[in-house]
Amino acid sequence: MGGRRGNSGQKSKEDLWKGAIELDIGDGNIVQLIGMDSAVHVVFARAVGKTSDTVSISKVVRALVDEEYRHVVKDILEKGQHVEVDSHPPAEQLMDLGAVWLINETAYTKGEDTHAHRLSRKDEGTIPDWEDETLRVHYVPDRFHMAHEVDWTKYCKGLLIGETVQAYVAGGKPHVPMTGLPDSKDGVIVYKDDDLGFAILSKPGGLPSHGTKSNHTENITHMFDEALKQLWPENHRKIHVTLPQRVDAEVNGLIVVSTRKEFATYLNSTKDASSDQKDHQSPGDKSSSEEEQPAGDDRGNNENTTAICADLKKRYRCLVCVRDLDGLDKIERLQESGSIITQFVDPKHYGARRKFVRNKPKGGGGDNWLPCHIRIVQVGDGGPRSLRAACVTQPEDGDNVHPDSVLAHRLWGSEKAAPAEELGMGYVMQVEVELVGLRLEERTRQVRGQLAALGYPVVGDTLYGGGTCVIGGHRHVWKRMALQCCEVSFMEPKWMEGSADGDEKGGHGMLEPTDRLCHFRLGDAWWTPYLDQYNLSV
Repeated sequence: MGGRRGNSGQKSKEDLWKGAIELDIGDGNIVQLIGMDSAVHVVFARAVGKTSDTVSISKVVRALVDEEYRHVVKDILEKGQHVEVDSHPPAEQLMDLGAVWLINETAYTKGEDTHAHRLSRKDEGTIPDWEDETLRVHYVPDRFHMAHEVDWTKYCKGLLIGETVQAYVAGGKPHVPMTGLPDSKDGVIVYKDDDLGFAILSKPGGLPSHGTKSNHTENITHMFDEALKQLWPENHRKIHVTLPQRVDAEVNGLIVVSTRKEFATYLNSTKDASSDQKDHQSPGDKSSSEEEQPAGDDRGNNENTTAICADLKKRYRCLVCVRDLDGLDKIERLQESGSIITQFVDPKHYGARRKFVRNKPKGGGGDNWLPCHIRIVQVGDGGPRSLRAACVTQPEDGDNVHPDSVLAHRLWGSEKAAPAEELGMGYVMQVEVELVGLRLEERTRQVRGQLAALGYPVVGDTLYGGGTCVIGGHRHVWKRMALQCCEVSFMEPKWMEGSADGDEKGGHGMLEPTDRLCHFRLGDAWWTPYLDQYNLSV
């Protein structure tokens, strides 16, 4: 049964429901389903019959789920298909995840706006006007199980044990309240200031910033918003969780979260402070060389600029794939010279794999391509006995317990005998990368894309040639990437005089920067134990 066609013009309702599966739900009513076998796992459902005006949303969704279970069992028995746990949730969970939408069928047939409305558990008993309205159900929703592997109301264990998570405000370590100590699950909070309205979280990898069409709960903004309502129930109306800075779903590590509108305004206004400068002029506009721009010149030699690069700084820890020894030497030269690596990206390209190039294309809108700047600031962990790089090729004798082979299989899994060779890579190297530029505007997949354009894809970055890293836990399996935001720093703001609270006198307060530095850093990453063991073995 195919899915519906796009809403490109007028259609009749009879045409839309041709070939629909019909399920008898009693009392002279049936549920019609279109799209049960669609590749995108989206079903349109409605109730028709003598007393359809008594059929609730939950009854239709349950009928749909029962039918889907029959399809799943058939595929398992007849086709031997593997079905991941929780990939086909029950009706109640579909409602909780926000995978059920109500759309206006009449408007759809006329090619007009369907006014799609996401439903929740509280809408289970609602009885739509089935003559005009239809359910759109994402019956195999996106799932992000990592959202439930951590405690969003607690602080990170690393703040207290081994100091693997560091937090400093004006040079001092903030107090961690006893009520915030983690229990069985590790916490995500690194630092939180309820008055100024921001928090620093340690984000799990593989978790999106915001909801998707089929899942609006398993994401950073929703999970932390719900956590704050538990921690701050008396002031839940003041909570406004947003992410002032872009973050890719695959990236793990530190992330700045705004919990009040005023802080988001503060950070974004600082971000735009250099807009009166030559907005996109950059070292890369003058030279296509990746090594020509001298270190320390990321402010464009303009002493009057107040760009965010002087306030907010972000550093990423990456484990990259390297083909050969020449590749290792090139990375070290880039790091030792402090060169700014400038590349360009097409802002109008919305595909998954964004292309970063050394030179702007000539003609065809090439002048609109945006510059992206990074700098490799560290190779290894920075210690005196730091590991330069690790070989990940399979030994000629096929020794699976050789340190090279063990590391490769820990990173990419044991399904393939020689995972690195299949990628054409011989080594992995840990580097730290800093974002630089007149305006610290992080482009989508910027660090990943720029490193891949240099020939060094991040381990686990399937999109850019770094292979696939799979991890399992608590009955679930998910992918991970060796890319971590390991360091964030910015100047702590304060309430401007006369607006101490931001909500007093019925108005909105404003924040301004102080000379107090907020600095946060993660000491290790998920792959750190693998490299440490390798270093000891060799």
